[in-house]
Amino acid sequence: MNHTIKKNLIISFFIFPFLSFSQYMDDSKRDTLYFLFEKEKCKRKMKFYNKREKGIVFNISCEGKGTFLFSNSSKADTLSIEKLINYKTFHSKDIDSLVTNWYKRHKPGLIAYYGKVYPPHGKNVIFVTYVIEIVDEQDCFVIYPVKWRNEGAID
Repeated sequence: MNHTIKKNLIISFFIFPFLSFSQYMDDSKRDTLYFLFEKEKCKRKMKFYNKREKGIVFNISCEGKGTFLFSNSSKADTLSIEKLINYKTFHSKDIDSLVTNWYKRHKPGLIAYYGKVYPPHGKNVIFVTYVIEIVDEQDCFVIYPVKWRNEGAID
């Protein structure tokens, strides 16, 4: 019995900070990002199906800076190319500045909620992310709701 109590306390100690952060992060505090998928010539596969993760993997840069997963359970949407101007798209070189800007904008709220800026956390928590792939320059593009892969922090 004593072992069970210790185990529950340890689990609570590690899980509580993550749960409390998710309480601060409602959808109104998440930024929506659209990344334009462009096939580059590099050794890395830019788009492929991953059986283990059950979805399509998008690498938006040869350096592997932005790697996303479009899950089998998600739904993509095909839109007319004329609607592309409605989406502000970003490139992999923008990722660091997007994260830095998010922290700058939310610093007062994080300090008010926690008393300090909360430790680093995953981009899946702070961003709603989509990959846009132009299928036909004259006709249409596909928009995929994706998740960031290989996040080293809280997701």
